[in-house]
Amino acid sequence: MADPYPAYERLRAAGPVLYDEHTDHWLVPRHADVADLLRDRRFGRTYRHLATHAEMGRPDEPEWHAPFWRLIRAGILDMEPPDHTRVRRLVQRAFTPRTVEALRPRVQAIVDRLADDLAAAGRADLMKTVAEPLPMEVIAELLGALSWPASSSPNTSGSSPASGGPGLRTTSSPHWSRWWTRASA
Repeated sequence: MADPYPAYERLRAAGPVLYDEHTDHWLVPRHADVADLLRDRRFGRTYRHLATHAEMGRPDEPEWHAPFWRLIRAGILDMEPPDHTRVRRLVQRAFTPRTVEALRPRVQAIVDRLADDLAAAGRADLMKTVAEPLPMEVIAELLGALSWPASSSPNTSGSSPASGGPGLRTTSSPHWSRWWTRASA
């Protein structure tokens, strides 16, 4: 969709909470409503800590989705308290305003290099050339991997865990794991 904004506006105008029968999903399209929902402790990130898919009337996930869901559910964004609280305490010192501001020159250097690569290519996919490698390079910096050489870049499969691309369950996940293992050694 070249211009999604008219569709977003129609969703916001349709009401604060919408149900899509075709996908069997609920949608909360307004920012203020989403913010309220996310702060309401009656709701969680997922129901999996309370019930199985069957108990919620949903089919079990296909087995071939397992590598994807193991990766996603291991992340802090999908954790529920008390695990989320414990992990958040461990990482919050790395993200103080002072620490994040100290990263600015290095992040700017990475952005400049990626933008130069994009310009040199003449025509390229912005997502693959800039948006996918940028957060991974910044994370690598935070983890102490001082460089991200092109020859060892995890994005050679054309898909990454960050992008949620189709290669995740087959090609990318092992490739990313190998790269992170080497980078963090």
